[in-house]
Amino acid sequence: MKRIAAYVAGIAAIAGLLCLPAIWSGDASSGARPDLPWKARWDAVLGTRPLVLVVVVLAGLVAAVVAGRIGAESGERAPSYARRDAPPDGIGPAQAVHVLGERVTTRTYVGTLLHAAHLGAVSLRRDDAGWVLTRGHDAPVDEVTRLAYEPLLEAGPFHASRTSAEAGAALDGAIQRVRSETRAWGVRSGTMGRLGLTGGCGVLLVVGIALVGACVVLQPFGMSMLGLLPGALVVGAVSAARAGAGTRHTRRGRELWSRVGGFRQTLTTPSSRHRFGFSGREELYTAYVPWAVAFGCTRQWAQKYRSEVGVEPPVPPFLGAYSGEHTGDHVDAVVHSLSSTVTDAIATAAAGRGSSGGAGATAGRWD
Repeated sequence: MKRIAAYVAGIAAIAGLLCLPAIWSGDASSGARPDLPWKARWDAVLGTRPLVLVVVVLAGLVAAVVAGRIGAESGERAPSYARRDAPPDGIGPAQAVHVLGERVTTRTYVGTLLHAAHLGAVSLRRDDAGWVLTRGHDAPVDEVTRLAYEPLLEAGPFHASRTSAEAGAALDGAIQRVRSETRAWGVRSGTMGRLGLTGGCGVLLVVGIALVGACVVLQPFGMSMLGLLPGALVVGAVSAARAGAGTRHTRRGRELWSRVGGFRQTLTTPSSRHRFGFSGREELYTAYVPWAVAFGCTRQWAQKYRSEVGVEPPVPPFLGAYSGEHTGDHVDAVVHSLSSTVTDAIATAAAGRGSSGGAGATAGRWD
């Protein structure tokens, strides 16, 4: 019902636009007319035949609902999640987030860097200015994870500073490359299939708006309200765009979606409902911290360890040594420091470009 209400609201908004000829009209006649229930100034909008108007309005509403539902078909329902204690093989956190239908953000990028650090492909070290990224050993990492750090290290260790516009531009470029490569990987791997609806939605939107505008100006057949019919094209195009048209999970992709979603559920489900079984394999907590960062559930993952083992979770070796009681808080602090360094550096680069008249960098925010 909410979806249908949205379609009706959309067509009602277009109907309001189609009433502009009556507003523009200089005819202020207010005398009652025995033949029509509206004043003469509304003839350009409603015509002079009430029955035709009723047919047009009903047809417009039906067309809006049909077009909207067709557009919504480009959306997908999430599959049932199969509970898993490990992520699928061959992918990194960025691909996992993409498979879940979510946008690759700065948080995803930070989780990807931490995943590379866990595998030993890079080393992360905090200094007074921010963070230093250095090359590690030749680890077997997926192509998207490799792209997250490889371009940054072409000239040697990479220094990420909050106040460095150069570092911010490089990090912003790295995030954009990861986003682009993740989308390309989805199609290349057979996980996502192209629908070809994105361009079609643009055409429908442009044509629909043009026809609505023509009806407002020209009033074909003596009534601008005829624009309700092309207005249905606009509703359908907007509905398809909101549903994320362009790609869709294949059968293989839906299976992977189910496995990734099941793994995220494992990280977030309290131990009272699903025990992970850390006994004898405590190292898995640190191994999955990068995934928890990418999924945005580090606190739930740490609490799961506390509940099962009864002590604070260990600090992942790739985050550096720490001595203290609240190691879980330390992990959150380190992750926040790294993510805020990335975000602030990108903002510095954007501010520098803006002050010089450039377009400005697109800062990938934490959320």
